[in-house]
Amino acid sequence: AEPGAVTLRRGEAEPERLPCAVALWAGGIRPAPVLAHLGLPLTEDGWLAVGPTLQCFPTPVPTRPDVFACGDAVRIEGGEGTWPTMQRAIECLWQAKVVARNLATLAVCAPRYPSGVPSLRPHLLRPSFAYGVSLGARSLVVWGAVRVDLPAINTWFRRWLMRRYLARYAPRG
Repeated sequence: AEPGAVTLRRGEAEPERLPCAVALWAGGIRPAPVLAHLGLPLTEDGWLAVGPTLQCFPTPVPTRPDVFACGDAVRIEGGEGTWPTMQRAIECLWQAKVVARNLATLAVCAPRYPSGVPSLRPHLLRPSFAYGVSLGARSLVVWGAVRVDLPAINTWFRRWLMRRYLARYAPRG
């Protein structure tokens, strides 16, 4: 992200720069106070409310189809209610990919979508992905009902995950 634009990178393809008026980052265990002042739909608890496509205005005929949000600041509402979240980094990465693909889909359309808003990719709920829990000097790896409390394995697993993130998302240049 840079002032006035975000750059999308997809594999080996040439990066695509998309103009944007505002890109915000807000994380944490409570909604950031700024969320209440953005004029975007909120949940009762004050999180940004988005649909499964991560659009802020996910109506059948979207009035503002190109406004998206993802990450810790959002709660996905759709189907039978609000989707569960563990606010894990991997969820944010998965959501960011969906938003990038959906923005790229909209970017090739004519302004104001005279042919209608194209179908957009929904985010997928992945309730059974492994995650680590930091317990001070100790840690715990949890995957479904399996809990691993072996410090050497947990340290290796968490370092392996971190190396994967860094290798995949490190700046290229």
